[in-house]
Amino acid sequence: MRKQLESDWKSTPKGSLKTYHKRLRKLVIRSLADLTLVAEREKEDQLAQMFTIDTLRPLLNALTETDPKERTERHYEIAKLMLRIAYDKLSPRIASEYRPSIMGTLDANILLLESLPTAPKLSEGKSETNNPKMPKKRNPNSSNKHQ
Repeated sequence: MRKQLESDWKSTPKGSLKTYHKRLRKLVIRSLADLTLVAEREKEDQLAQMFTIDTLRPLLNALTETDPKERTERHYEIAKLMLRIAYDKLSPRIASEYRPSIMGTLDANILLLESLPTAPKLSEGKSETNNPKMPKKRNPNSSNKHQ
């Protein structure tokens, strides 16, 4: 399927892109539903061979965008969803003797992370003037003339 998709991306005429993308969206949504069904119904010994760290990492990284400069609201929302699901699944595994010291702080931090606005921001130490996507601001006191 991967070779077919790569071939389609390269060979689809520009006039047919809208139709191609519509067909691709439907195919991906159906594939995700099929994968969900497999994950719900297949035996664990088979799932352990299909859904591994190595097979899921590329997908999860692609869904959350590895390049911070390219992240969108959608990437952050997916990351927050993954965080909430991980928290819900992992918190029962915290040993009872550690629960009092861990759970309150963990609960508060999860709620804080989920409530933060997710609009991409410039990383610390960067300003709008050295962001390549932003036009540089001109200093009205400087001159481009040679003295």
